[in-house]
Parts: sequence; C-alpha cells; structure tokens
Amino acid sequence: MKLQNIIRNSVASPGKATIKGTDVTVEFVLEQLASGASVEDIRKQHPSLTEGLVLEAIAFAADELKKQGEDAERTAWTQSFIQEYRPALEALAKQ
Repeated sequence: MKLQNIIRNSVASPGKATIKGTDVTVEFVLEQLASGASVEDIRKQHPSLTEGLVLEAIAFAADELKKQGEDAERTAWTQSFIQEYRPALEALAKQ
C-alpha cells in the first residue's frame, strides 16, 4: 500500500507522523482508537479527514510496529483492527 499522506516534517508536529494537510498525528488516531473511538468518531472530530486518511494512518502505524518489533500483544491488536478494515485498505492500495 502506498502511504502518500503520512509525513514527518509537519510544522505543527515536527518529527511526528502526521496526516498530510492536517495537524492530526498518527499517534492521536491510535490514542482515539485505543480509547474506544471509531473511525467515524475521529472523522466527526476532524471533518477534513476521510475514512481513507484515517485508515492510512492505521496502516502506517502497523508498518512502524512491524519495523520496530513492538511487543506481540500490541501488534496483534493493530493487526486485528486492520483485519476489520481490510476491504477498505485493499481499495486504498489499488488507488
């Protein structure tokens, strides 16, 4: 999957992975999900975000977890979440 909308040189959050054109960090998206928010809840808080952008942030986080070798429990949670949204992620990958 091409992750073209996640950047690290954001003025609002230097060094943090941020959704391009916003001040929304990948970290924020994950924190919201961990606290029980849905993708739609996040979109309501930030109307400029599309479902695809939120899913791209999740995919980016999953890739980073794999690279960093995070503990199995956290990786399993992320993978199960991605599995739930697999059809949408696959559609993004084809774009």
